[in-house]
Amino acid sequence: MPKIRFTTEQKDAAVASYYKSGLSIKKYCEANGLSYWSFRDWLAGRSSKKSSARPIDLPVISFSPVAVPVKNDALYVIEFSDGTVLRIHSDVSCASVIAALRGRK
Repeated sequence: MPKIRFTTEQKDAAVASYYKSGLSIKKYCEANGLSYWSFRDWLAGRSSKKSSARPIDLPVISFSPVAVPVKNDALYVIEFSDGTVLRIHSDVSCASVIAALRGRK
């Protein structure tokens, strides 16, 4: 079977048609006589072009300060250079400490 070469315009048209079809990639390729794997490459190469996302206005969210009672029985206290204090109590899991430290990025 000879290899068929498609132009960029043909690929773009096929990708646009696929998005409008509502079919799965496999079904679309079967219906249109296209190679599944080649078509997936076309989609991957055009994912940035396909974006029809438009910026939206999100509501402004404000947070109120909340007084949290501080336990003085902390097992470890870490003070960061920016003034953040992390108090680690004996009932806190290692996973929670790791998540708190990663959240500081």
